[in-house]
Amino acid sequence: MGCTRALRATMATGIVLGAVPPVLYAAPARGMSVWETRIQEAPVPEAPVREVSGVEALATELYWTPARMAAATPAGDETAASPRGHVAARASAAGRVAHAFHAVPSVGVLFFTSRRARDHFCTASVVRSARHNLLLTAAHCLYAYDDDRRRAHYRSHLAFVPKYERAHAPYGVWTAKRLYVPEGWVRRGDVDLDFGFATLRRDRAGHDIADVTGSNLLAPNVRLPAAIRVIGYPTVRYSAADRPIYCDTVARRRFRWQNTFACGGFYGGTSGSPWLWKYEPGRRQGRVIGVVGGYHSGGRRHDRSYSARFDDDVVALRARAERLG
Repeated sequence: MGCTRALRATMATGIVLGAVPPVLYAAPARGMSVWETRIQEAPVPEAPVREVSGVEALATELYWTPARMAAATPAGDETAASPRGHVAARASAAGRVAHAFHAVPSVGVLFFTSRRARDHFCTASVVRSARHNLLLTAAHCLYAYDDDRRRAHYRSHLAFVPKYERAHAPYGVWTAKRLYVPEGWVRRGDVDLDFGFATLRRDRAGHDIADVTGSNLLAPNVRLPAAIRVIGYPTVRYSAADRPIYCDTVARRRFRWQNTFACGGFYGGTSGSPWLWKYEPGRRQGRVIGVVGGYHSGGRRHDRSYSARFDDDVVALRARAERLG
């Protein structure tokens, strides 16, 4: 039976050595050990959900003109120091460098505005869900602190443009219904929980996003190393073609709750880029085992990227998004 990282953090403080509150010692159900009962009974706090009204969604759709999309800057540029390295693209230590290509429908640009009304973007991808409306990205693309780090807030004017290329939106502009990030990200900016979901509204024809673009399967707890394809949207400053990039590389464990890959070209804007395991070029789909984010918002260098480890925590957050819609 798995347990969440939040509970593991609690266990690390000594609770399992005798400091467990009495409420966790409920009598075990038939066939269950006391330890399994503790896990089942332990409450895991949930972060507040950001509700997007219909009026706000309509205003967002009107807000993102082609000119605004083209002028948006990566998440992180609202601060003095960008989280990604600013040097010319070159091969990583593993000899890999990303290549520009003509995009895939299930991956696109996530546009939003900061509290200071600045336009920014990340990368996001559509993941399979019962409601066919689920988007996956990095938590810092959905919820972030102000420059002075005294106040945190959900992003506004959030819109997803699948297969974005040169300010074109071949599959339209999709607005959000609700935004979800882990409680640990809201409380303390836990880099080991830097992932989040958004549910999207139907388009004007009544279609859900996954029925239009296809989707990738969420795949937690995958054993590493594993061969992956990573797809992202770097800032036009380092990708003059204004097109997405891809890299076939290897995902490896790095820290206890962080994974990494080596490939040059993942500059600002690629936060939220999906790590696609068992990618099928013919179907242009795969299984997502991570997103660029986590350690230093994805890494200090463009040729070394990170992701929070996908385990029971991402499963729990996805389940909440599925339940609330």
